[in-house]
Amino acid sequence: VLGDFRGRITKDTPVQIVYQLVSNINYLNPYIEMETVENQMTIKNMDLFLNRVKKFEIDYRNETKEIPTIVAFIDYIELMIQAGDNPAQAEIEDIETINLMTVHSSKGLEFPVVFMVDLISNRFPTRNRTDEIEIPEDLIKETLPAGDPHIQEERRLFYVGMTRAQKYLFLTYAKNYGGKRDSTPSGFLTETGIKTEQVDSSELLRTQTQTGLFGVGSGFREPKIIKTGNFSPTFLSYTQISTYLTCPLKYKFSYILNIPTPPNHALSFGSCIHNTLRDFHIQLRFRPETTYDELIDIYTKNWQPLGFINEQHRMEYFENGRKLLEDYYRKNMPLKVKPLEIEKSFNIRINGIKFGGRIDRIDPLEDGGVEIIDYKTGGAKSQKDVDKDAQVAFYALGAIEALNLKPKKLTLYYVENGEKITTTRTEADLENKKKEIAETLEKIRSGDFESTPGMHCNWCDYKEICPFAYRG
Repeated sequence: VLGDFRGRITKDTPVQIVYQLVSNINYLNPYIEMETVENQMTIKNMDLFLNRVKKFEIDYRNETKEIPTIVAFIDYIELMIQAGDNPAQAEIEDIETINLMTVHSSKGLEFPVVFMVDLISNRFPTRNRTDEIEIPEDLIKETLPAGDPHIQEERRLFYVGMTRAQKYLFLTYAKNYGGKRDSTPSGFLTETGIKTEQVDSSELLRTQTQTGLFGVGSGFREPKIIKTGNFSPTFLSYTQISTYLTCPLKYKFSYILNIPTPPNHALSFGSCIHNTLRDFHIQLRFRPETTYDELIDIYTKNWQPLGFINEQHRMEYFENGRKLLEDYYRKNMPLKVKPLEIEKSFNIRINGIKFGGRIDRIDPLEDGGVEIIDYKTGGAKSQKDVDKDAQVAFYALGAIEALNLKPKKLTLYYVENGEKITTTRTEADLENKKKEIAETLEKIRSGDFESTPGMHCNWCDYKEICPFAYRG
């Protein structure tokens, strides 16, 4: 397999080579077949690594103005390793398992249940190791002053540990750790004012051993299987809902297993155009006289060179983007209507779950309503298709329920040819959309991730690893 890549070393970018190699050797397939915590961690690590490759490619182009090579990327990885940086180190706080970590490494994280252990003197707080001569504890007859910097820092860490808990917090220590003397509880425990309760650990161990919780005598433990049934997402976007309705298994691959996908030139181009128009309209608020040349400068800064077949393909798309932005500027400047909002985020709740998204643009109308505008970089749809478009209905729901606006017009703006197609939605239409979203959520919660093979498999990023993919 590696021999096949010799001719591509000088032609393809690191992203292209790494993704193709992972695909050719079916690297992820064994980790997908059995959904264990370990396997999901491997998938997450691969995703992080591939994101690092993408970031390297973008940074390399920006800094050197040259095409990145796999040799340059290998040099970059070697420098990272020498510096002690791990290029792939997944966090596991979102996997159903037990996390063992220091208080320092838990900063910024939260968990439903937290156990803080070993809360005894000289362990929490620790002794100040900066002392040149360590004074025996028995000789210390008085407590350290509250202003002691070391104790203050340890107290702050204790607070950090306690505040990691979302629902339950257990503060624990052992009366004796096998020494001649019993342990002295941490002074921080006393400060909390919480009444301590003694638990007979021998009874707990006996009960858990009988139920097989520790698997005594069973040898190596079996890998923990992740149950996708009764899965409940905390957030859903229109893209996630649309993905599930297209193929539930694709939703599982993408949003539960987080299987990485190669960069797509159409998505890179679309994201660039969206970001360019966002930044352009934000600048217009402060500088209405912003010129076409400044628009192209914004475009160049937002350009994403990932997912293209080769340099010629990339340059063709870049030139196409420049032309469509020239057309956009010519047709829209000076602005006839000042946008009310640019890329406005919203969140609504349906059946206890947060749904959200970002509306590209909201323009005010003379009757007090608003026009919701969604930019599109693909080919224009027919009026009939736009009248059925689910995304604008989703945005209309957000505008009404989260932003307290009255969307009278829902418009898809096709920047490729400058065509605008407008539709509307009735209250009944939006209620039906809410019902569809709620039904989709319940299917996700129930673990219904059955594949729906069809022609759409031909454009699916997972067709090479999916055993049910349509091969027509």
